Order: sequence, then structure tokens, then C-alpha cells
Amino acid sequence: MDLRHHPEARAEFADAVEEYEDDYPGRGVRFRDAVGREFRRIGTVPHTFPTWGRRKDVRQVVVPNFPYKVIFRVEDEAAVIYAVAHDKRRPGYWQKRLKK
Repeated sequence: MDLRHHPEARAEFADAVEEYEDDYPGRGVRFRDAVGREFRRIGTVPHTFPTWGRRKDVRQVVVPNFPYKVIFRVEDEAAVIYAVAHDKRRPGYWQKRLKK
């Protein structure tokens, strides 16, 4: 399945990688790799991940060893990443991105 990224999701992912790398050299690379593995899993088996709250059309993936989730939705023939969201910061802030 194709994988697409909302522009804001792409930016927040890059920001998180940079923040981790600045604070703890090497951790940014580990975070990037961990999220990349989850992106690949989403592209392979998107319907196997749990839904987010009451939104049955939105799914989430917990990033192992980091306090982040990848939020996505399957649309047509693509999985669209809407957020790479920190678990404790502004829950649900990304929902406005779902409106077309």
C-alpha cells in the first residue's frame, strides 16, 4: 500500500528527530529508525492496528521505546500519516488535519 504524509506530520517528525539528536546524540537516529519501521509496517498491514478513540477510521501505532504514536488513516489506496505525536503533549491536536 502507498504511504503518504500530511505536510505537518512530516515536519513534526523531522523536528522530533532533530530535538532528540540535539539533546542526546544518536537518539535522533534511533527515533528516526523506529518510526521508519512503523511506517513500513503501516504500509504492509494498515488494517491490523488499533483505532484511535471513537474514531474508527483513524488508527494508531505506538513507537517502541519512545513516547510517540503514529496516527494514520487508510484513504483510497494509500495510508495517510496525519501525525507523529508525542503521547503527553496536546492530545488530539492533529484532528483538525483530518478535515478535507
